[in-house]
Amino acid sequence: MRGIPERFAGVASDAVVEGHADAQAVLLARPGASARMVVVYHGGGNDRFFGLGFLFDRLLDAGFAVLTGNMAGHGQGGSDLFDVAGARERVDALLAAARAHAAAGAHAAAGAHEAAEAQGAEGAGVTVLGQSMGGAFGLDQLARGVGPARVVTVSAPLSLRQGTDFLMELGCLGSAAVRTAVRYEGLFRALPAYRSFRRGAFPVRTAAGKHYLDAFAEALDELSLEARLANAAGLVPRALIVHGERDGVVPVQQAHRLASALGAAAELRVLPGMHHLDPLLDRATVRGIVEWIASAA
Repeated sequence: MRGIPERFAGVASDAVVEGHADAQAVLLARPGASARMVVVYHGGGNDRFFGLGFLFDRLLDAGFAVLTGNMAGHGQGGSDLFDVAGARERVDALLAAARAHAAAGAHAAAGAHEAAEAQGAEGAGVTVLGQSMGGAFGLDQLARGVGPARVVTVSAPLSLRQGTDFLMELGCLGSAAVRTAVRYEGLFRALPAYRSFRRGAFPVRTAAGKHYLDAFAEALDELSLEARLANAAGLVPRALIVHGERDGVVPVQQAHRLASALGAAAELRVLPGMHHLDPLLDRATVRGIVEWIASAA
């Protein structure tokens, strides 16, 4: 297992994701938790463990197992490229692996004589939680009709325009949430990558000559999430949309538009004073998200 934080060594195991070795997928599970599953899609430009330690601990404490992996084109040691088709294949493979683990856990809990009933519960306990770009691809799964019963998005974008209010977003580096992350993760793991800064630690592989931010912007335009989700309204499962009021990368108006497109299925939580990276680094917010998942499961 590569790149596993020491505190997770006792609960982590490699997860098999057929055809997706570059995902470097990891299952975090304590005994008896594998039938209640959360699959986590990280944000664009970072990796499967960036800034998510407190979230993973709280999910484990609540009795969930967690499956996560690198998005297409992300992570050290990989060779795949980021594009819409590759990202869709990756999140679908991660979701399928999470469903398989949940089904296996349901079978184990039920016992062999109840295997038939347990088979019908396959995937019923799976929640998708997507951060930023990962949230966009979780919503895309809803629009494609392949999503799970519950979806949580945090700072999810509809579009990306480079430089828009980015100076405002720099304020997040002084926020209470990031200071908490530094104490929890250490300075090196808590600092995000941007453009060339820390890109060696968090590589993004795109087609030759294309800057990764341009690739992200083009991918979001191709997804056309707002219109597609509106067309699927009434068919999508429960969704929690979490967004910082002062997000300088993805303006909060995009969260309102997402919630409107999803209709009655969506609950929107706008977090006063928070920036793009703050929500999953903020302890109270993370606890609230975990409580929502537990109550909806």
